Amino acid sequence: MGMSSGGGGRRQTMSEINVTPLVDVMLVLLIIFMVTAPMAKTGVVVELPETKRTDAVEVKKPVDIVINSQNQIFVGKKKIKLSDLRAMVKDNNKSARVEADKQARYGTVAQVLSVIKNSGITDIALITEEVQ
Repeated sequence: MGMSSGGGGRRQTMSEINVTPLVDVMLVLLIIFMVTAPMAKTGVVVELPETKRTDAVEVKKPVDIVINSQNQIFVGKKKIKLSDLRAMVKDNNKSARVEADKQARYGTVAQVLSVIKNSGITDIALITEEVQ
C-alpha cells in the first residue's frame, strides 16, 4: 500500500523552501528579546557606600535674569547694571535662568552669560518659548 504521487513511480523534487520553521524560530527569538531587553541595565555598576542620615541641604531657588528688547538687565524684577550682576548672582546656589528677548543684542546676552559663568554658577538655563 504505498503512496503514489501519480507520476508513474517517479518522485518530483520540491523546488520551494519551507520557511515556516524559520518564521517560528524568529518569532520566538523576537519575543525573548522583547521581554529581556527592558530588564537589561545599562551604564556603570557602582556599589554606593552607606552613610548615616544627615540634615537635608537647603537648595536655593535659581536666580532669574531677564534681558529685555532695550538690552536692560533685570534680576527678578529689579533693574541692574551689568557691572552689578556678579554681586547679585554670587550668593546663589550654583544655578541661574536667563530669559532674553529675541530683539536683545547677542553681545549683551553673551556678556551676561560670561558674568554668570565667571561668578561660579555652573548650571545655566536659557529659557525659550516652545514652537507649536
